[in-house]
Amino acid sequence: MRYLIVGLLAVALASCAPKEEEPFGIIDKLYKDYELQPNAERAEVYLDSLRVFIAEHGSEKELIKPYLQQGVQVGIEQGQLSVVPGFLLPLLRYYPELENRKDYALRLGDVLYALRKPHAASVVYKDLIQAYPSDNAVIAKQDLIDSLALAQEDYLTYLFDQLLVNPDEYGINKAAALKYVDAVEAKALISPADPAVPGHLYGAAEVARSMRTFPKAMSLYDWIIEDYPDNEKTPNVLFIKGFILEQDYKLENEAKAAYELFLEKYPDHQMAESAQFLLNNLGKSDQQILEEIEKRRSAG
Repeated sequence: MRYLIVGLLAVALASCAPKEEEPFGIIDKLYKDYELQPNAERAEVYLDSLRVFIAEHGSEKELIKPYLQQGVQVGIEQGQLSVVPGFLLPLLRYYPELENRKDYALRLGDVLYALRKPHAASVVYKDLIQAYPSDNAVIAKQDLIDSLALAQEDYLTYLFDQLLVNPDEYGINKAAALKYVDAVEAKALISPADPAVPGHLYGAAEVARSMRTFPKAMSLYDWIIEDYPDNEKTPNVLFIKGFILEQDYKLENEAKAAYELFLEKYPDHQMAESAQFLLNNLGKSDQQILEEIEKRRSAG
């Protein structure tokens, strides 16, 4: 009888307990609070929460679309420009048929310019002028394009070539590397169908990896895998992603999934044997692997 009473009491308490607010409700409430009293403090609270919300629901593209637009709006209204690219990037990348896409692209250029990234802003403005040669709002940006960007027919390749000018102890010019990565991302957002984009995304990812900024490298590798699955670089990208997951992140399960996907999709690739070797030896130390290799040699 006592068990029955305790059980009924637990049910009653659970029904009376306040329910945890849905994350959508929290975000919507923060936005309404901001609308009622739009100021920098409320904007900061909203935008910080919104970034977490977007990260948690990034795969739900139609769900997050209006929230990305709100993030752009609030960030620009309150001059919190450093967070705006984080909303503009997925907005321009994942919604090719986005209404007012040109206006959002212009905002990206203006934000990058305000953030003292004229190299990336120039890529945006140049491509927009080429795409909308009769649009007055676009043409007005001509004077903001960096003179080097105007002079170079292939500006991204020019920026890439600067990586080896005055290199640091790691063999790369870090300032030039950061410019190149920014410019490549801008190009991929504004002109994703340009045939040179996948190669430059790969180059930017390799540059980020060489600087050991692995989150940026991984985001660029995923960009190639998701948006350019048939590109010649994609098999290499998937292999490298598995290797980074294993060696740098120590995420064996994720690395295993990457290697298995590589072998499933590219069984005849020249790196298939290496992928199988890494898969077979996941979790083993270098010493253990060397001992196995010696055993095989002895047995052979």
